[in-house]
Amino acid sequence: MSNILGEEESLRKKVWNTINLIQANQLFVHSKNLEVKYFNEDKKKLITNTLPEILSMCVLNALVPNSAMLLVGGHGGGKTTLVKLLGRMFTGMTLDQIESSIVRGHS
Repeated sequence: MSNILGEEESLRKKVWNTINLIQANQLFVHSKNLEVKYFNEDKKKLITNTLPEILSMCVLNALVPNSAMLLVGGHGGGKTTLVKLLGRMFTGMTLDQIESSIVRGHS
């Protein structure tokens, strides 16, 4: 049981690190925020974090098996960069490998 809890904590830290890294480097453009509330480790204090909505949804979507998400927006909004970096962080593949596996819907 303690091994499962350790794995959950490890995944939780990876997700937060991913969100913080992308947000800190401003690798996308989006103005809507999502308020996330959760209890601290001893479940005594309610913590609130405000995160960019699109980044949060992309990270959560990446954790769900066989899921998909359509990112829509103008040129230069960081959609492709966000997906490449999330792919890199979650799979450990190089950015070149991620780039070669992208399916594009335009000519």
